[in-house]
Amino acid sequence: MWEWLLVDEEALDVRKMVYRLPNDGRPQADLIAGVRRSEGVRQILETGSDRELIVVALVADEKAARALRGRLERLAPGRSVRMDAVEYEDHQPSVRTWRALAKAR
Repeated sequence: MWEWLLVDEEALDVRKMVYRLPNDGRPQADLIAGVRRSEGVRQILETGSDRELIVVALVADEKAARALRGRLERLAPGRSVRMDAVEYEDHQPSVRTWRALAKAR
């Protein structure tokens, strides 16, 4: 069990953003630690092939989204940080997936 709550983010009137920090495959533990400490970050994913970071964040508005992008750029100097608003997210398929995984065990 995770030590956090599942929150209805849609009801909170926040913007969900995705930031992508490219990488060349090198380990980046310090960067991940810095991103983890950044206010608004909800989730951090590191891809396998090149260790690109995908950061999901919740912000109040466009100004806060740009401010978080600036913080991420300062944590990763010399890297571009791509920023996109999340237009759609659906957690419903996870219910079926977790049931199937539980039955398989």
